Amino acid sequence: MEVSSPQPFSELLRHYRAAAGLTQEELAERAGLSSRGVGLLEQGSRQPYRDTVRRLADVLVLTDEERAHFAASGRGLPRDRQGARAAGAPLSSPEPQAGLDSWVYVAYAQDDHAVV
Repeated sequence: MEVSSPQPFSELLRHYRAAAGLTQEELAERAGLSSRGVGLLEQGSRQPYRDTVRRLADVLVLTDEERAHFAASGRGLPRDRQGARAAGAPLSSPEPQAGLDSWVYVAYAQDDHAVV
């Protein structure tokens, strides 16, 4: 597969899964994901988390070049507060970010309960 042309993550995922001879259910099980989640990714209904891209690439045994293209296509468009993709938003940030696999936790108190 030619990896120099930009393709949506959903198309790449479908292509690599079929090339590996796996069903959505088999890929999901091996990657530790739900088959519904893999289906939504292949439909283009959802954008993957970085960890999801890594898990899928590991199971699909992608080359370094394929993995880089797969990860880049998985970044997608940033979402606004309502979860919709921002129109005209760049596909990637202009500068590399440190700690790409780090998480941000937000905690606050609501009534007598802590929300994390």
